[in-house]
Amino acid sequence: MVISPNWALYKEDDLVKAMTVKQKILNEHFWEKIDYILFFTTPIYEVIRMADIDKPCLHLVYEWWEAMIEMVKAAIYMNECKALLEKNSFFDAVYCILLEQWAKSSTQFHCLAHSLNPRYYSSD
Repeated sequence: MVISPNWALYKEDDLVKAMTVKQKILNEHFWEKIDYILFFTTPIYEVIRMADIDKPCLHLVYEWWEAMIEMVKAAIYMNECKALLEKNSFFDAVYCILLEQWAKSSTQFHCLAHSLNPRYYSSD
């Protein structure tokens, strides 16, 4: 759309804004950042999708949460070429956001459902 000759004629809002959007969309670094964002947010999206089913899954939320945090951490650290034991301010910020959301949505009912899962009490 932005490579169309008609894009330059776009003046409904602001020509400068239209040209800025065009430059951003055609910038390779912009798409690299988008790929990175999608890479580390995919595990978050997948947990949301797994929980949005018509089957009982409340007892699995804690496991999904832990796995999701590890996948997000691995994605961020891999992109920044850091060892998992190193300090990473970006991961710390993302983790704080995720933790705040967890605190808002995690209830005692979630904890009870997780702790009553029979697989923790039996080898079967």
